[in-house]
Amino acid sequence: MKIKLIVVGKTSAAYLKSGELEYQQRLKHYVRFEETIIPDIKNPKNLSKSDLKNREGNLILSKIDNSDRGCFVG
Repeated sequence: MKIKLIVVGKTSAAYLKSGELEYQQRLKHYVRFEETIIPDIKNPKNLSKSDLKNREGNLILSKIDNSDRGCFVG
């Protein structure tokens, strides 16, 4: 089993980075862990909320294989 974390944009808050690192260290003893960071959309102010969501959704879906199963949070 492998856990794949797909994130839109880099995490800038230090407490989130340290928390993520903590769980990565815990998980590595039990499962493989992979983090994929999708870059932020350029010029999001020029897009409506629904257009932005659609573009981010398409980028996320491009990183998911047909054989992947799991939980989506967002």
